[in-house]
Amino acid sequence: MRIHVLVLVLSALFYGACMQSVNANHIAAVNITYVGIDTFSYVITIRIYRDCSNLNPAPGFITINYASSSCGLAGSDTINYDVSGASPSIGDGAFIQLPCLGVDTCDPALSGYGVEEYIYSSVITLLDTCNDWIISYETGGLRNANDVLLNSTSQKIYVEALINNVDAPGNNSPSFIKPPLAVFCVNRDFFFNQGAIESDGDSLAYSLVQAQGGGGAILPYDTSYTAQYPFNAVDSPLTMEPGSGVISFTPDTPAVVSVMSVLIEEYNSAGVLIGSIKNDMQVLINDSCTSDTLNFLGDTTTPTGVHPAISAQCLDLSITIHFDNPIQCETISLDGSDLVIVAPNGDTVDVNLIVPPICSAGLTDSLVIILADSMRFNGSYLIWDVIGSDFIPILSECGLRLNDTLEVRLSNCVKATVDLLNVTVVNNTSIDLIWSKYTENFQDVYFYRYDVYRSLNPGFGYDSIGTTLDIDDTTFTDLAVTVVDTPYNYLVKMRLDPNLQLAPLSDTIQSIHLNGIQSQTDTGIIDLLWTNYWGWDAAIYELLESIDLGPWELVDVSPDPVSTYAYNKSLLAHSYRLMIRSIESISELVTESNWIEFVIPVKIVPNIITPNGDGVNDFFFVSEQLLYEPIHLIVFNRWGGKVFEDTDYENKWDGDNFGGKPLSDGTYYYLLKFTGADDRAGFITILR
Repeated sequence: MRIHVLVLVLSALFYGACMQSVNANHIAAVNITYVGIDTFSYVITIRIYRDCSNLNPAPGFITINYASSSCGLAGSDTINYDVSGASPSIGDGAFIQLPCLGVDTCDPALSGYGVEEYIYSSVITLLDTCNDWIISYETGGLRNANDVLLNSTSQKIYVEALINNVDAPGNNSPSFIKPPLAVFCVNRDFFFNQGAIESDGDSLAYSLVQAQGGGGAILPYDTSYTAQYPFNAVDSPLTMEPGSGVISFTPDTPAVVSVMSVLIEEYNSAGVLIGSIKNDMQVLINDSCTSDTLNFLGDTTTPTGVHPAISAQCLDLSITIHFDNPIQCETISLDGSDLVIVAPNGDTVDVNLIVPPICSAGLTDSLVIILADSMRFNGSYLIWDVIGSDFIPILSECGLRLNDTLEVRLSNCVKATVDLLNVTVVNNTSIDLIWSKYTENFQDVYFYRYDVYRSLNPGFGYDSIGTTLDIDDTTFTDLAVTVVDTPYNYLVKMRLDPNLQLAPLSDTIQSIHLNGIQSQTDTGIIDLLWTNYWGWDAAIYELLESIDLGPWELVDVSPDPVSTYAYNKSLLAHSYRLMIRSIESISELVTESNWIEFVIPVKIVPNIITPNGDGVNDFFFVSEQLLYEPIHLIVFNRWGGKVFEDTDYENKWDGDNFGGKPLSDGTYYYLLKFTGADDRAGFITILR
């Protein structure tokens, strides 16, 4: 069932000439509805709204007519107000409490505008199945005076309904949920919803049509007005949204008594017209509405800003809000779409529903909001209004829109967060994690443990790899890793008492992985690439080098982890290690990558010389000798005796001894002591 809500916005009474003309006649408005019993039988209901200022009573009975052009059939029926058929006494009708007027009784002796509702209802039996049965009623009395219809006080009110008992036998018409009376205040925004309840699931189409009088005659309008222009508005003519019946407008001067005639047509799922009803309404445009406000009411809570404030409890699932003046219940979207709630962290809080309010005369001064999730963040939640799913904002009884913000303060929530600070490779074998925690209103018994998770992918696939059981133990070492092969991603979750409904989860950080590839174009270059580190913003990367397991020394600084870095290898014979490091400038936390290791050996030393003067292999030649100067060369014979020594060797030994005389052919032992490289020893054969 779709419910289209008829919004009645009624305001202060008219006075002077307007009021005198209203008193002249007594019929303010009429509408017609029906309920199907079977294919031929229908309960017809006519509602007549009598002006309380007139001394004429409502009729004791009315006559309705029904006719079908296609079938050539017609008939009529009489409906009594009660079994006696006598006219009811003045005051017997249901008094309609009109907002903003301060009138609460139908007493013609009192000043002010009041209306009584009289309901006439009876079963009629149609004579055949026809798709165009017109059920009609015209008043015996005349209209109230108004400013838009010519000769209005001499005109009757005519309403009709369509019944199609061919395509929709036993169908129910939409039913009106509010009287056809409205007061609109000049220069205030209105979202008038000429709506109805449709119980059969059919589609409704709304339109403004011309008012009708005796015999269904179309009534002429004053030259300043039409059915679509029944009063002055800032944006005229009025346009009714056909699917919902909503008209949004701002009334303009002059103040007038007007008429709006609304047709509601009903279509089945095949798009066939199966029924219609009509509402002939009296509308007052008032330029002297009482000055009112519509704001949220705070309690004793001290606001942080200029808006009223209330307090709430941690984990509350509902918020009760109060207003400084009553609001119209019909303007409340029970799905909660009238209100926006924003949490202290900036997230929008979903609303499940508004508890149907307890309304008095269609008004309430408070609402209970049911949230989709409990409030759990210390700070200020903010609530403000928007136009909801019913196309209507929350309105005061005099049509004033709620235009305020309410602050809802929470200060007693348990708060806990965990922040992963750093992930670093340690000694090329393991990875260390360090994190921080923050708590408010926290007790030690709330804490269960920290769970540490690892993944090869930053966004998914995290597996639990360990826990720490002390809330102050915020470090973890992961030994089950192969850091030279891949980077690793980590996150930390704080496990708390489930009653707190908190499960703090850290962000993720990936370790730095360094990879080196021998350049294809230059054997003296290693192309280095490393992964980005997001443990802190705008990480700066340092390339470090260690020679022969010595201390790490800075080689270069780079802000870019993506581009290939060309590392120039040394020519010196050593073992080398390379590593990437980044340091956070404020906390001075350090993260390091895995190592890349390689060795540059000493060039080949000959194992034979032939010092025969032919210019080929005459000398004991050490390749790249200039890289290691000074070089210390010592030569021993087979018995360990020293036969030659040069502390600043320059590749000129040709097999002579200390005295410059040639040594005998044979095998000797040499020792080379390099500067800046490992010593080298071996055998050398002299062959002349």
